Amino acid sequence: MDFKGPKVERDAKGGGGRSMPLVFAIAVQTLILLGAILTPKATPAPPTPAAAPSSSPAGPSALDVADLQEHLLLVQRELKEVRAEQKVLAKDQLSKLDALSQAPRAPAGPLRTGPALPRSGSEVAGGAGPAPKILVPRGIQHVGGGRYRGRVDGSILVWIPGGSKAAPDGTPAKLEQGVFLGISEVSWGQYLLFCQATGWKVPSPTIDARARGGRVYRATANDPVFNVSYDDAQAYLEWAGLRLPSEREWRFAALECDPVDRKTESVNVGDLSRDWRWGAGSKDFKEKDAGLGNDGFPYVAPVQFFDAGRSRSGCYGLLGNLSEWVGEPAPEAEAGGEGRGPLVFCGASWYLPPNRARWNYRFRVAKTFKGNALGFRVAVSSR
Repeated sequence: MDFKGPKVERDAKGGGGRSMPLVFAIAVQTLILLGAILTPKATPAPPTPAAAPSSSPAGPSALDVADLQEHLLLVQRELKEVRAEQKVLAKDQLSKLDALSQAPRAPAGPLRTGPALPRSGSEVAGGAGPAPKILVPRGIQHVGGGRYRGRVDGSILVWIPGGSKAAPDGTPAKLEQGVFLGISEVSWGQYLLFCQATGWKVPSPTIDARARGGRVYRATANDPVFNVSYDDAQAYLEWAGLRLPSEREWRFAALECDPVDRKTESVNVGDLSRDWRWGAGSKDFKEKDAGLGNDGFPYVAPVQFFDAGRSRSGCYGLLGNLSEWVGEPAPEAEAGGEGRGPLVFCGASWYLPPNRARWNYRFRVAKTFKGNALGFRVAVSSR
């Protein structure tokens, strides 16, 4: 079907009429469409009434079709350049995230890993005795070596199989179903990518210990994120398509860590590395509790740093560096613990003495609580 524009009558001297050129009509319509795309929030202008036939010789010649075509090509080139820049930026961000989550480290010894999970849900997980079929959830993908990566945030996870274990005090610990668990806390680099992508408020990246004789420490991209509330953590996890580990899952995984004594080189806690003193509100923290070790970090340490402190499944920092938010708390009669509030964090931190660096240390707090010694790691169930 031929497209014909409105006819414009000439004056008596010119006689006759003519059709608007096809390219002019297409250019005008395309520019209107581009304008709508480039300004999505603008209120659309009311349609312009059709012009009455004119007897003026100006007519359509006042609109230069060649200029319109040139402008249209310029806009198209600019759009291509913007899209190319966005692709480069996204690729650069993914490269940085890969560097954060896969930074090579020389292991202090052979990596202690649990049974590798299958590449697909149709295979069976390894391990002694009959094992159930494990379906890998869509939010993560297999990257080899018994490790899995979050598709959105790049977190590295390992499989913690369910079962029963004996705690150091002889009490049984049981996990009904296995869980994929992050091998380290979420880093500042990962959390800043989330804030950039969603507009979520960036938490304070500083630890100010001057009132306790210390100094101001500013976090780096590879440090674990801190000063995050429970809601801050949940917002990140919703974006990443993951979740917090439950308290039982966290404790079961922490049972795989070797006990920490007063020689604390395998975990980041409040030891002889401190350049600050505990506050007046921490009277139960005695100098003798600081231990005899020196982990080299008076504040937070980078994620995945202490190879000697890894769990047998390959998780870092479960007993130190930062305490960690957990999701569903264990029953109070089962867990006990300190503090008051409906929510729980587990594990010791750079601020706590070594006697808190144990698999069953927990503290109850309010939902709005946040601190510079508290972070979180990711988890996800098999499907």
